[in-house]
Amino acid sequence: DPDTDQSVNILTERVSAIPATHESYWLSEMAKKLGIQTAIPEDDALIRDFLTLLNEDSVDFTLGFRTLSDVLRKNKKEAEALYKNTKAFDEWINRWMGRLTESGDAPEQIADAIDKINPIYVPRNHMVEAALTAAVDATDMTPFSKLLSVITKPYNQVEGASDYTLPAPKSDIPYRTFCGT
Repeated sequence: DPDTDQSVNILTERVSAIPATHESYWLSEMAKKLGIQTAIPEDDALIRDFLTLLNEDSVDFTLGFRTLSDVLRKNKKEAEALYKNTKAFDEWINRWMGRLTESGDAPEQIADAIDKINPIYVPRNHMVEAALTAAVDATDMTPFSKLLSVITKPYNQVEGASDYTLPAPKSDIPYRTFCGT
């Protein structure tokens, strides 16, 4: 608008709408990660409680979400093994399962949807560094080629690639990355 005050008002209105728009998209996409295709406002608490559970029990984000499909396929053991507070995990699972039954979809169908949005493999820093070190220091491209073959199909189980699902080993030194690496 040629009027500066009006331009400021228009911009203020649009910028003010960003948090609500972001929250709406966040809720929708995070709900899908839990197998909920149509999010409702009450799902926010379920999602945030799961994120809190992941954080409090130091559960790997990728594994935490991906193993939810195992729970639906009656293989809760792998998912439960990730948590220190299995009671809190079980309580959350019961709430989550209750929410999922509202959709009327079969558990296998929901599990398949979860697997399509939550990868098994992500390019974890320690695996990328190992591949780079082998390539640069030993001119061995095998680790790089293997890593690349696994992460280019992140939703598909790859025989013999279970190491690529694991977070970095715990250490006393915090992991740091730098721009450009």
